[in-house]
Amino acid sequence: MISRLAITILTVALLGAGASTVAHAITAEQCDYFQVGGKVAICHATGSVRTPYVRMVSSVQACEAHAAVHPDDYIAASDPQCQGGLVCLSENAPCDATLPCCDGLTCGTSGVCTSP
Repeated sequence: MISRLAITILTVALLGAGASTVAHAITAEQCDYFQVGGKVAICHATGSVRTPYVRMVSSVQACEAHAAVHPDDYIAASDPQCQGGLVCLSENAPCDATLPCCDGLTCGTSGVCTSP
């Protein structure tokens, strides 16, 4: 069964969200890595000055679909209250050029944050 969130995400995509030329802050690998019990916490960019991000919890599949149409969103792992502060990826987290690894870690050739 498809969740309400997944249907909403797909509807937004079909109604003209369009393809983004910006690299996505959330990857499918990150959705899988940060899931707990099949759910992933996401900081969703609202476009509002007063409340720039809201915390959402979705299934791994909805997280992956959501990332495809919302490039400004990010996994809530290092910012669980979604305050929009410094966001970084922890050791062994899947990484790419769109989101830095936390202090002292680098995005290695294997595509995960590692100690130098």
